[in-house]
Amino acid sequence: MLAFFRKKKSYLNWVLWLMIPVLGAGMVLLFVDAPTGTSSGFGGNHVASVAGEKIPTLAFREAYQNLVDRYRQQFGENFQQIAAQLRLGDQAINALVTEYAVAYEAERLGLTVSPQEIQQKIISYPVFRDSAGNFVGVAQYEEILLHNNLSVGMFEKSVRHQLLREKLENVLTDGLEATEDEIREDFAKSNQQVKVSYVYFDREAAQVGEVADEELQKFFEENSEVYKNPERRGISYFTVPISPTDVELSEQAIQAKLESTPEVERVRASHILIKTPPGGDDGQARKKAQALLDQIRKGANFEKLARQNSEDEGSADKGGDLGFFQRGTMVPEFEKVAFQLEPGEVSDLVESPFGVHIIKTTAKPRTSADSRRLMAEFELREEEAGRRAKARAEALLARWKAGASLEELSQEEGIRTGRTPLFALTDSMADKIPVRQDFNQQIFALKRGEFNTPYLSNVQYVVALLDRIQAPQLPDFEEVKEKVLADYKEQKRGEVAERQAKQFFHRARKQGLAEAAREAGLAVTTTDFFKSGVNVDEILKFSPVLHDRAFRLEVGSVSPPVTVAEKLVVFEVVEKTPFDEQVYQEQKQEIAAQLHTEKRTTFFTSYIQNVVDRLREEEKIQIDRALINELAA
Repeated sequence: MLAFFRKKKSYLNWVLWLMIPVLGAGMVLLFVDAPTGTSSGFGGNHVASVAGEKIPTLAFREAYQNLVDRYRQQFGENFQQIAAQLRLGDQAINALVTEYAVAYEAERLGLTVSPQEIQQKIISYPVFRDSAGNFVGVAQYEEILLHNNLSVGMFEKSVRHQLLREKLENVLTDGLEATEDEIREDFAKSNQQVKVSYVYFDREAAQVGEVADEELQKFFEENSEVYKNPERRGISYFTVPISPTDVELSEQAIQAKLESTPEVERVRASHILIKTPPGGDDGQARKKAQALLDQIRKGANFEKLARQNSEDEGSADKGGDLGFFQRGTMVPEFEKVAFQLEPGEVSDLVESPFGVHIIKTTAKPRTSADSRRLMAEFELREEEAGRRAKARAEALLARWKAGASLEELSQEEGIRTGRTPLFALTDSMADKIPVRQDFNQQIFALKRGEFNTPYLSNVQYVVALLDRIQAPQLPDFEEVKEKVLADYKEQKRGEVAERQAKQFFHRARKQGLAEAAREAGLAVTTTDFFKSGVNVDEILKFSPVLHDRAFRLEVGSVSPPVTVAEKLVVFEVVEKTPFDEQVYQEQKQEIAAQLHTEKRTTFFTSYIQNVVDRLREEEKIQIDRALINELAA
């Protein structure tokens, strides 16, 4: 393709506005969940394969880096704090697997893309033209792609995949149109308001009597899959510590580093984070954090509590240590306190958008010169110690594979070795080895007898051999009897509440909700007017199901029970604002176009998810999870 452009450059018109989201296949499919897969033995050249077509490591690096750049622009200086939560490695590989699955399905159905079509598609982007509208030339084309972390080959392949996607979507969604009823209903949801009266039945309040052991045993046997212990695995391992204090630095290296280190105020701090759900009540988080702070005030070890309780995955296994940071790096609430504390001091509870923090400042250079030199030495030692530890881990792994025993390696090299008990994928290993949860994912991607690639934790490299696999097992009834009883009662309470709600609904439909409630001695709540997409009231909050029914039902109609906020709700539509026919006619065409797009998107997304699921079931999707984790790290 590049050669083709060299031949035709005299009349080509181009553009690319910040690398168009070609790599995301329209971005609508970015979060289609690809299977986790297992290590597929690609080596380092490919990260995955879809129906036999391999996804190059370079494609993953480009997709991953573009995600990093995008989120860094979006979150700015807060990016580093939330990077782990974004799971960028998973996002990148899921997008690529989806892209390749779409291309596979398009070609399976006989769709093709010619070089001329790729050329015309690229011409439609605005970045490869000069001010006169002419092609900027091959050299600048390559430079623009390079500047945006894209190679020519990967970019043009992604353009081809995008064209296949567009053709496939057109073939599959041709003829999908919004009906008159759907358009009117959508208009009503956006413009009308509704008022309802309701009665609710709380599952938790339903009464369940004594339960016989025979009934529990039967429930346990019927739901045995629920109580099976998951697959567990065991490893033998050795660790290679990263030891910055062992690194000797030359004055020349320090001075060179200082020249590249800006004169900024820095502080080193640790923290314990208890997260609060987005928009949720922080009462429980504050309660838990306060209990931890009380222990610290009484002399408990801060670092130990951080390892055991902090919900910040990036710092918990380091005892909460965040390293050195400068002003403007952390969120304002956190940063203000960290810089106010003296070394060794612990804060009161500090709230931020991420949750509730307990902060301990551990180092605070007094002068700018001190700060710069301390930081330069710290970074140099960290970098060199990391390089040495990785090289040593790889060398020891080679000896282990060649037949050396862990005992020999331990005696000769003085390294720590161990053998873990069996653990599940979701178990925390932090009390045995200071690793993050992605270490478990790496181990569960191995086959028995395989070694992992050296895993970088924050303090050491971990090299493991998967030597034990225990299949899922059903425990004895007595071991889980208490949980079985709780589950049984929860199910029965739900059945009781559902039965009561259905009986009430049938009476309310005949007599009206108010009269049925009066006879049953139940309280009726009448809401204010509310629009679609907003909270109903303080009790029911927001419910898509309730909103959908309320705006479709006529005034006076009673809805069958719906589940809202863990309650079964029977409601009656009391009043609706008028339907404005004139405004509807004015907006009808725009609404129809929007619904048409939504229908196409919904159908196509569902179709591609089915394609991915089918390929997974047929084992035609393979992902080298260990390599993905290494590249993302």
